[in-house]
Amino acid sequence: MTSPLSIIAKRIGNSLFNFSKELGALLAGCGAVFIYDQNVGCLRHISGPSMVPTFNTHFEKYKEQELNRTQVCLNDVVYFSRNTKEIERGDIVLFKRPKTNTYIVKRVVGVPGDSVTPVLPGGKEGEPVQLEEGQLWVESDAGLGYADSNFFGALPREAVEGIAQFCWVVDWSIIYRRLNREIPKHIESRIHIPSIENQQVQAIS
Repeated sequence: MTSPLSIIAKRIGNSLFNFSKELGALLAGCGAVFIYDQNVGCLRHISGPSMVPTFNTHFEKYKEQELNRTQVCLNDVVYFSRNTKEIERGDIVLFKRPKTNTYIVKRVVGVPGDSVTPVLPGGKEGEPVQLEEGQLWVESDAGLGYADSNFFGALPREAVEGIAQFCWVVDWSIIYRRLNREIPKHIESRIHIPSIENQQVQAIS
């Protein structure tokens, strides 16, 4: 005859076995998500107004009044590809701000070979910067006053950890939107692209 203690022990053993299986499956799932996040693609919650109007347009909508906690939670969610072998002018990239551990998101407006005229504190334009191999110039879509290459200089290409592909706009409704390569109008006049300038000279001559 089976004793009550052996029955209880068997039930406990079965429970622990089932728990260990579920825990193992959970850990395996978490591991797979982590590997995907670090090597294939990742989702990131974008905070702040520096990339308006591309991201977080609610900051523009509510700029004349204080944002409450609910509105701050409407920040967009962006999917970044971890494939950074080909970075082009107009790409939106994820990287650690130089000399900090803070991740920020900016748009690439200058690539190697380009010449960029930076804007110094106070709004005065500085001397043009010629981008060398392995250097990128990144700026904020919202304009001046944010931490970008005008503040910390050219960005090393190897610092880029992701390229934005699409985003979910969260503004009381969820809207999926693919992202395009484009240079904001307020930046165009400060970017000098050799190939385009050569074409213009040839057309004139």
